[in-house]
Amino acid sequence: MSVREYFHSRRETIVRLWTEAVYTLYPFETTGFLRTRQDPFANPVADMTREAGSVIYDAVAGADIKIEDIKNALDRFVKWRAAQQEAPSRGIGVLLLMKPILREEVLPGLAGQGNIKDYLDAESRLDTLALLAFDMYLAAREKLAQARVKEIRLRYAQLERWAQGRLTGSCAKEAKQAENPEREESGNRPLHPQPLSAPPDDDDAGKKRDRKERGKECSHHCCWSSS
Repeated sequence: MSVREYFHSRRETIVRLWTEAVYTLYPFETTGFLRTRQDPFANPVADMTREAGSVIYDAVAGADIKIEDIKNALDRFVKWRAAQQEAPSRGIGVLLLMKPILREEVLPGLAGQGNIKDYLDAESRLDTLALLAFDMYLAAREKLAQARVKEIRLRYAQLERWAQGRLTGSCAKEAKQAENPEREESGNRPLHPQPLSAPPDDDDAGKKRDRKERGKECSHHCCWSSS
Protein backbone atom coordinates (compact mmCIF):
# COMPACT_ATOMS: atom_id res chain seq x y z
CA MET A 1 0.00 0.00 0.00
CA SER A 2 1.41 3.39 -1.01
CA VAL A 3 1.69 6.32 1.38
CA ARG A 4 -1.15 8.19 -0.31
CA GLU A 5 -3.39 5.12 -0.19
CA TYR A 6 -2.61 4.63 3.46
CA PHE A 7 -3.48 8.26 4.23
CA HIS A 8 -6.71 7.86 2.28
CA SER A 9 -7.66 4.73 4.22
CA ARG A 10 -7.39 6.67 7.51
CA ARG A 11 -9.15 9.81 6.24
CA GLU A 12 -12.66 9.26 7.63
CA THR A 13 -11.42 8.25 11.08
CA ILE A 14 -9.00 11.16 11.47
CA VAL A 15 -11.47 13.80 10.26
CA ARG A 16 -14.05 12.45 12.72
CA LEU A 17 -11.60 12.43 15.63
CA TRP A 18 -10.39 15.94 14.85
CA THR A 19 -13.98 17.22 14.61
CA GLU A 20 -14.78 15.67 17.99
CA ALA A 21 -11.68 17.30 19.48
CA VAL A 22 -12.84 20.70 18.21
CA TYR A 23 -16.32 20.15 19.66
CA THR A 24 -14.86 19.61 23.11
CA LEU A 25 -13.70 23.26 23.12
CA TYR A 26 -17.31 24.47 23.15
CA PRO A 27 -19.57 24.47 26.23
CA PHE A 28 -20.99 21.09 27.23
CA GLU A 29 -24.59 21.97 26.33
CA THR A 30 -23.44 23.04 22.85
CA THR A 31 -21.36 19.93 22.18
CA GLY A 32 -24.37 17.63 22.12
CA PHE A 33 -26.14 19.81 19.58
CA LEU A 34 -23.06 19.94 17.32
CA ARG A 35 -22.73 16.18 17.36
CA THR A 36 -26.35 15.24 16.78
CA ARG A 37 -27.63 17.77 14.25
CA GLN A 38 -26.30 16.97 10.77
CA ASP A 39 -28.33 19.52 8.82
CA PRO A 40 -25.90 22.18 7.51
CA PHE A 41 -28.60 24.86 7.71
CA ALA A 42 -29.68 24.01 11.25
CA ASN A 43 -26.12 23.36 12.39
CA PRO A 44 -23.72 25.44 10.27
CA VAL A 45 -20.92 25.31 12.85
CA ALA A 46 -20.65 21.53 12.64
CA ASP A 47 -20.87 21.67 8.84
CA MET A 48 -18.03 24.20 8.48
CA THR A 49 -15.94 22.26 11.02
CA ARG A 50 -16.27 19.00 9.10
CA GLU A 51 -15.52 20.80 5.83
CA ALA A 52 -12.39 22.39 7.29
CA GLY A 53 -11.24 19.06 8.73
CA SER A 54 -11.62 17.31 5.38
CA VAL A 55 -9.63 19.98 3.51
CA ILE A 56 -6.92 20.12 6.17
CA TYR A 57 -6.45 16.37 6.13
CA ASP A 58 -6.36 16.15 2.33
CA ALA A 59 -3.71 18.90 2.21
CA VAL A 60 -1.70 17.21 4.96
CA ALA A 61 -1.89 13.88 3.14
CA GLY A 62 -0.29 15.48 0.08
CA ALA A 63 -3.34 15.67 -2.17
CA ASP A 64 -3.06 17.98 -5.17
CA ILE A 65 -5.04 20.98 -3.89
CA LYS A 66 -4.53 24.59 -4.94
CA ILE A 67 -3.81 27.11 -2.23
CA GLU A 68 -6.86 29.18 -3.23
CA ASP A 69 -9.11 26.16 -2.81
CA ILE A 70 -7.68 25.63 0.66
CA LYS A 71 -8.31 29.28 1.56
CA ASN A 72 -11.88 29.12 0.30
CA ALA A 73 -12.56 25.97 2.30
CA LEU A 74 -11.02 27.42 5.50
CA ASP A 75 -12.64 30.84 5.10
CA ARG A 76 -15.93 30.11 6.91
CA PHE A 77 -14.27 28.17 9.71
CA VAL A 78 -11.57 30.79 10.35
CA LYS A 79 -14.07 33.68 10.32
CA TRP A 80 -16.26 31.83 12.79
CA ARG A 81 -13.31 31.24 15.09
CA ALA A 82 -12.31 34.91 14.78
CA ALA A 83 -15.80 36.02 15.81
CA GLN A 84 -15.50 34.08 19.10
CA GLN A 85 -13.22 36.76 20.59
CA GLU A 86 -10.66 34.17 21.63
CA ALA A 87 -6.88 34.44 21.64
CA PRO A 88 -5.23 33.40 18.36
CA SER A 89 -3.61 30.45 20.13
CA ARG A 90 -7.09 29.05 20.82
CA GLY A 91 -8.73 30.32 17.66
CA ILE A 92 -6.25 28.73 15.25
CA GLY A 93 -4.58 26.26 17.60
CA VAL A 94 -7.46 23.88 16.85
CA LEU A 95 -5.75 22.98 13.58
CA LEU A 96 -2.82 21.57 15.50
CA LEU A 97 -5.18 19.23 17.36
CA MET A 98 -4.81 17.00 14.32
CA LYS A 99 -1.11 16.39 15.04
CA PRO A 100 -1.53 14.02 18.02
CA ILE A 101 -4.27 12.21 16.10
CA LEU A 102 -1.91 11.70 13.15
CA ARG A 103 0.77 10.40 15.46
CA GLU A 104 -1.63 7.85 16.88
CA GLU A 105 -3.46 6.81 13.72
CA VAL A 106 -0.93 7.24 10.92
CA LEU A 107 2.59 7.21 12.34
CA PRO A 108 2.63 3.53 13.46
CA GLY A 109 1.58 2.30 10.03
CA LEU A 110 4.03 4.43 8.09
CA ALA A 111 6.81 3.68 10.54
CA GLY A 112 6.19 -0.02 9.99
CA GLN A 113 6.64 0.55 6.25
CA GLY A 114 9.79 2.59 6.78
CA ASN A 115 8.15 5.81 5.57
CA ILE A 116 9.01 8.07 8.51
CA LYS A 117 10.11 10.86 6.15
CA ASP A 118 6.69 10.89 4.48
CA TYR A 119 5.04 11.24 7.85
CA LEU A 120 7.32 14.12 8.87
CA ASP A 121 6.49 15.84 5.59
CA ALA A 122 2.80 15.52 6.48
CA GLU A 123 3.36 17.20 9.86
CA SER A 124 5.34 19.95 8.13
CA ARG A 125 2.41 20.58 5.79
CA LEU A 126 0.09 20.81 8.80
CA ASP A 127 2.34 23.48 10.35
CA THR A 128 2.24 25.44 7.08
CA LEU A 129 -1.56 25.27 7.02
CA ALA A 130 -1.67 26.55 10.60
CA LEU A 131 0.42 29.58 9.60
CA LEU A 132 -1.86 30.22 6.63
CA ALA A 133 -4.93 30.00 8.85
CA PHE A 134 -3.27 32.36 11.34
CA ASP A 135 -2.88 35.04 8.65
CA MET A 136 -6.51 34.58 7.65
CA TYR A 137 -7.54 34.77 11.30
CA LEU A 138 -5.76 38.10 11.85
CA ALA A 139 -7.31 39.56 8.68
CA ALA A 140 -10.77 38.48 9.84
CA ARG A 141 -10.23 40.01 13.30
CA GLU A 142 -9.10 43.28 11.72
CA LYS A 143 -12.24 43.45 9.58
CA LEU A 144 -14.39 42.79 12.62
CA ALA A 145 -12.63 45.57 14.54
CA GLN A 146 -13.12 48.00 11.65
CA ALA A 147 -16.80 47.11 11.44
CA ARG A 148 -17.26 47.75 15.18
CA VAL A 149 -15.48 51.11 14.95
CA LYS A 150 -17.66 52.09 12.00
CA GLU A 151 -20.79 51.10 13.89
CA ILE A 152 -19.75 53.13 16.95
CA ARG A 153 -19.00 56.18 14.81
CA LEU A 154 -22.36 55.87 13.07
CA ARG A 155 -24.21 55.68 16.39
CA TYR A 156 -22.27 58.67 17.73
CA ALA A 157 -23.02 60.71 14.58
CA GLN A 158 -26.74 59.90 14.86
CA LEU A 159 -26.75 60.86 18.54
CA GLU A 160 -24.89 64.09 17.78
CA ARG A 161 -27.37 65.02 15.03
CA TRP A 162 -30.29 64.31 17.34
CA ALA A 163 -28.81 66.43 20.15
CA GLN A 164 -27.94 69.24 17.73
CA GLY A 165 -31.49 69.25 16.40
CA ARG A 166 -32.95 69.46 19.89
CA LEU A 167 -30.55 72.26 20.83
CA THR A 168 -31.24 74.24 17.65
CA GLY A 169 -35.00 73.97 18.11
CA SER A 170 -34.79 75.10 21.73
CA CYS A 171 -32.59 78.10 20.88
CA ALA A 172 -34.89 79.15 18.02
CA LYS A 173 -37.93 79.04 20.32
CA GLU A 174 -36.20 81.13 22.98
CA ALA A 175 -35.10 83.70 20.39
CA LYS A 176 -38.65 83.97 19.06
CA GLN A 177 -40.00 84.53 22.54
CA ALA A 178 -37.41 87.25 23.17
CA GLU A 179 -38.29 89.11 19.95
CA ASN A 180 -42.09 88.94 20.33
CA PRO A 181 -42.96 88.68 24.02
CA GLU A 182 -46.40 90.34 23.57
CA ARG A 183 -47.34 88.00 20.75
CA GLU A 184 -46.21 85.07 22.79
CA GLU A 185 -48.32 86.27 25.76
CA SER A 186 -51.33 86.97 23.55
CA GLY A 187 -51.20 83.39 22.42
CA ASN A 188 -52.28 82.40 25.93
CA ARG A 189 -55.25 84.81 25.96
CA PRO A 190 -58.76 83.82 24.87
CA LEU A 191 -59.56 84.38 21.21
CA HIS A 192 -62.70 86.50 21.93
CA PRO A 193 -62.27 88.31 25.28
CA GLN A 194 -65.36 89.83 26.82
CA PRO A 195 -65.31 93.68 26.89
CA LEU A 196 -64.99 95.16 30.33
CA SER A 197 -67.13 98.19 31.39
CA ALA A 198 -65.16 101.31 32.23
CA PRO A 199 -65.23 102.40 35.86
CA PRO A 200 -67.42 105.44 36.56
CA ASP A 201 -65.73 108.84 36.39
CA ASP A 202 -66.02 111.01 39.55
CA ASP A 203 -66.38 114.27 37.52
CA ASP A 204 -69.27 112.89 35.48
CA ALA A 205 -71.09 111.76 38.61
CA GLY A 206 -70.68 115.20 40.18
CA LYS A 207 -72.02 116.98 37.13
CA LYS A 208 -75.09 114.76 37.12
CA ARG A 209 -75.83 115.60 40.78
CA ASP A 210 -75.49 119.37 40.08
CA ARG A 211 -77.91 119.22 37.17
CA LYS A 212 -80.39 117.27 39.27
CA GLU A 213 -80.25 119.80 42.12
CA ARG A 214 -80.69 122.78 39.73
CA GLY A 215 -83.68 121.02 38.24
CA LYS A 216 -85.27 120.78 41.69
CA GLU A 217 -84.61 124.47 42.43
CA CYS A 218 -86.11 125.45 39.12
CA SER A 219 -89.29 123.49 39.84
CA HIS A 220 -89.67 125.18 43.26
CA HIS A 221 -89.21 128.64 41.75
CA CYS A 222 -91.81 127.94 39.15
CA CYS A 223 -94.26 126.88 41.81
CA TRP A 224 -93.74 130.10 43.81
CA SER A 225 -94.07 132.33 40.79
CA SER A 226 -97.33 130.71 39.77
CA SER A 227 -98.89 131.29 43.17
